[in-house]
Amino acid sequence: MSHSTTALSDILPAVTQAMGWEAKVQELALLSLWPTVCAPLNPAYAQKSQAWGVAKRGVKRLLQVSVEDALMASELNFAKEALLEGLNAYAPQTGLLLDGLDIKVKRRGTR
Repeated sequence: MSHSTTALSDILPAVTQAMGWEAKVQELALLSLWPTVCAPLNPAYAQKSQAWGVAKRGVKRLLQVSVEDALMASELNFAKEALLEGLNAYAPQTGLLLDGLDIKVKRRGTR
């Protein structure tokens, strides 16, 4: 009896697709990049905001972002184009191209 070994990285894409997990894996990969993209623009962006989901609104794909206060929401809106450019630069790796940001001021105990 011979055993062959296959690297997990070789079969993982097929497994995630077969199980219907591909979209969630892509979303999680994109969400993990938020601090990386924010920090060079302004370290406070990464500290005072959190990307928590990707939503489809019609044909548009939006990154959902929670912020601590209205001032941070305003700052992120001014930086929106640079943030989108930075996030979309990773589209070949994540498989997701964003059309915009959905920035909300969070309330205590919510996203």
